[in-house]
Parts: sequence; structure tokens; C-alpha cells
Amino acid sequence: LYTISTGLTHGKKAAVLATFGCTAGILPHLLLSTLLSTCLLQMGSLLFNLIKIAGALYLFYLGISMLLSPVDTAIPASTTEQTEAQQKSKVIRHAILINLLNPKLTIFFFSFLPQYVNTSIHSGQPYFLLQFLIPGGLFMLLTLLVFLGYGMLAGVAKNFLESSPRIRKG
Repeated sequence: LYTISTGLTHGKKAAVLATFGCTAGILPHLLLSTLLSTCLLQMGSLLFNLIKIAGALYLFYLGISMLLSPVDTAIPASTTEQTEAQQKSKVIRHAILINLLNPKLTIFFFSFLPQYVNTSIHSGQPYFLLQFLIPGGLFMLLTLLVFLGYGMLAGVAKNFLESSPRIRKG
């Protein structure tokens, strides 16, 4: 939503900045969940399997909650006059903080990534870490691409709305 609202209020360039900021804010959550999962696996595979099951149940809960929750389509108003550099900096900072301060990302990674880890080949630590980091990195890449798409479409919509004589009449 932040990428879309940024694209609608500030245009495509700001939406791209918001996209990269939001994606950068994911990385600490990925690393934290990988570290926590690694520690749990060291404690024993039974505990790790319980976390996998709890994670699957949590993902199911999230899906049901999303299906049942209402959608808010309000678009924030444009900000006050700022220099372009200040506005870019603010967009990036805000985007990073949105994801950095969102504990649901760590919980999501913590519940999602263990589902794809083969615990029987845990003998090599680097391979085990790659089993976490590769799907996490792919998640970040897909997030980047999807957010870029949303942001660019929002920027196009902004240009269309601003140039529409019908909308300008008010």
C-alpha cells in the first residue's frame, strides 16, 4: 500500500524509491529468522518440526484473516512542499522503517522458510544456511518486482488523473 500511495501522490520515481526501501527493510527479518531457525535446529529436530507445524498453522491463519478482513482504499493526501532530495530521503526512510518495524515479517519467515529445509542433510552448515537464504532472497526479488509493478501503475494513474480534464474540473 505504501508503494501504491507513494506512486499516486509523488509519481513513478518516488514509487521506485519506496520499492527499494521496502525491499531493503525485509533483509533484517530474513537474517533474524534464519538465525533463530538455525538455533532451534541445533536444539533438536523434534522442536524444529513443531515450529514447522506451528508455522504452517500460522500461515493458514494469516490467509483466512486476509480473506475475511475489509479492504481500506483511502489514498493519503500529498505532503507539503519539500526539496526533491528531502522528499526522496523521506520516502526511502519511511519505506525501510515500514518493513523494518513490522514484526510480522520475521514471524512469516520464521514460519515459512523451515517448511523447505531438509533437516536430514544438516551436516554442512553453509548448505543449511543456503536452504534459508535462497528462498528468502527469491521472496525479496519477487517483492521487488511486484512492488515495482504496483508503484509504476500508480504513477501512471497519477499522470492520467492529473492530465484528465474531467477530473481537473472537479
